[in-house]
Amino acid sequence: MPLTLEQKVELLWDKLAVSELMHAFGRALDLHDWVLYERCLCAELEVDFKRLTGFEPVHTTAADWTAFAANALGKLTVHHQYSNHSIRVKGDEAVGITYMVARHYRSEDSGWNTQYGWYENVFARDDGEFGWKIRRLKHDFQWTSGVPDLIDLGDPLSQAALERVFLQAVQR
Repeated sequence: MPLTLEQKVELLWDKLAVSELMHAFGRALDLHDWVLYERCLCAELEVDFKRLTGFEPVHTTAADWTAFAANALGKLTVHHQYSNHSIRVKGDEAVGITYMVARHYRSEDSGWNTQYGWYENVFARDDGEFGWKIRRLKHDFQWTSGVPDLIDLGDPLSQAALERVFLQAVQR
């Protein structure tokens, strides 16, 4: 059965809202606005950054994941570009692929790294400012260029954030 005009408008609205959420997510990273970043995420979520970190997907909290992101990227200048949004909405859940180019720059030595790939996320409908939140965050890339180990997770704060997400989350 074909969709009614009202159903089409609702579907388009949901797809736009999910796209806008992803743009807010990227903007939060670029501005190091960790409050906004956390507001893009469900209170508990699945994170799959295996390709980047080597760790298996984990369930964690938005607060712990945000602390990890802040420690990993807070010392860098970053620039994220998102495009090619492909979003399927079914009720209160949406699945979306968003292509990304993520640039990372370290000013003290002019080191840089760029990732080329996409996110494959699951979104949950939410009554908050975006109408949706990220429930599953999967980061994937096809290739990178520049300094491969630019993101330094060796300092104690970064190590603690990494352990909270990837090691303690396994025990939850």
